[in-house]
Amino acid sequence: MSYSGSCVLGLGWTLIVLGSLSVILGISATAAFVPDNPYFTFHKIGAPIWSGILVIITGIVGVFSGKSPTNKGLMAAFLPLSIFVILVCFACWAVSAAGIAVDGISCVDCAAMRALHGVNLLLGFTEMVLGFVTSIMSCVGMCSSNNVQPTVIYHTAAPLQTAGGMIIMQNTAGAYGAYPMHTSGVTYVGGGVQQPVVFQPQPTGPPPAYSYVTGPVNPAMVVHSQAHV
Repeated sequence: MSYSGSCVLGLGWTLIVLGSLSVILGISATAAFVPDNPYFTFHKIGAPIWSGILVIITGIVGVFSGKSPTNKGLMAAFLPLSIFVILVCFACWAVSAAGIAVDGISCVDCAAMRALHGVNLLLGFTEMVLGFVTSIMSCVGMCSSNNVQPTVIYHTAAPLQTAGGMIIMQNTAGAYGAYPMHTSGVTYVGGGVQQPVVFQPQPTGPPPAYSYVTGPVNPAMVVHSQAHV
C-alpha cells in the first residue's frame, strides 16, 4: 500500500459525507426524543454529534493532503486525527449499541428511536474502519521517501573500428531518468573509470594480390569474379 493522492482525496470526501450524516442524525435524534422523554439517557450524550464533527475535520485534512500528497506536514496532521477518529467512533458505536438495548425499555413506540440508533451504529462502524485505513496510509506516507531514485542501465556498445584498423571497445550508459546519457570512450570495470580498451588486430599473412586490368571491362567477367569472392 502506498500513499496515493487520489485515494486519500476520495477517503477525505467520504469522511466528510459520513461525518455530516452523523451530525445531522445526532441532532435530529436529540431534538426528537430528549425533550419528550428525559429517560433517553444515551440520546442525551449526543455521541454521533461529537464524533461526526471530528470525522468532518479529519476529512477536510484528508482532502488537502490528497491534493498535496508529498506534503509531510499534512500527513503528520492526518495521522493523529485518524487515530482519534478510531477511538471516538468506537465510543459512538458502543453508545449506539447500548442505546438500542437500554433506551427502548423506556418508550412505547420506539421504532424510530431504534432506527436512529441503528443508523448511527452503522455510521460509527464505517467511520472507524475508514480511520484504520487512513491511519495506515498516513504511516506509509510518513515512512516512505518522496525522492524516487532513477534506474541506470549500463550496456556494452558495439565495437568501433577506426580507419587505421584499430578496434575500440567502449561502454555506453543507458537511460538516466527520462534523458539518455552516453559516456563515450570510457570502460567501467569494477566500479572504476579506466581508459578505453584498444585492440590492434595482428596480420596473419601477407595481403592478397590484386590484378589491375586496363581497357574495356567485360560485365560477365565481373559477375563471375564476384561470385567467387
